[in-house]
Amino acid sequence: NCLNFASPERPAGYWELSEAVAGMAEACVALGLPIVSGNVSLYNETPDGPILPTPVVGTVGLLEDRSLAVPMRWNEGDEIWLLGAPAWDPWSLAASELAWRRGRFGGQPSLDLSAAAHLVSLLGALGSRRMVTGAHDTSVGGLGVAIARLAIASGVGATIALPPAAVAWPTASLFGERGGRVLVALAPGSAGAVAAAAEAASVQAQPLGHAEGLSVNLAIGAVRLSLGIDLLRAAWSTPF
Repeated sequence: NCLNFASPERPAGYWELSEAVAGMAEACVALGLPIVSGNVSLYNETPDGPILPTPVVGTVGLLEDRSLAVPMRWNEGDEIWLLGAPAWDPWSLAASELAWRRGRFGGQPSLDLSAAAHLVSLLGALGSRRMVTGAHDTSVGGLGVAIARLAIASGVGATIALPPAAVAWPTASLFGERGGRVLVALAPGSAGAVAAAAEAASVQAQPLGHAEGLSVNLAIGAVRLSLGIDLLRAAWSTPF
């Protein structure tokens, strides 16, 4: 890990560092993963003020059978599901990429560690049983960016319809970054088994659509968006 913080000599800076370390410890216990080493970078400040508290943790895993690796792509005809509790509420935008780009730094990010641990275990089980053909998390940019990245990586578009609960806050539904959620692609005919496995693991699961064509067609209530893969790829590869 690398803990990047401002001065701990100020009460606010000390509180940020202390709470981050405590939160990491809670996550380690919930996920059953140790943080075995790391470093600390403190006093990161300029005349304009301190940096945002930024703990960074990298993980390494061992995959015994390389053929079980789940790629970041889907195939024509795959069903597209969201695993984990959905984040259709505006609080999911707290600390998100969208909020940062709009200069909004308020809100309280939240994470259900127990639910996230259940999801992690479920993903491993689904992968070992070859029930998932592709997957991507919703960390940077939220669900909308995850859909776009999978379409770009696959060269296959998608038809997606978000549920009625997402309509009230469409921006949050597309770009909220609450953890504990993964977008997965399922081969035709495997949805029933995945739904049963998710229920047994106490993980929420819902279908969103299917992979097809050369465009991402997204419906949120009466709002319709359609973007070609070429346009998405050009936007993704263009530096800011």
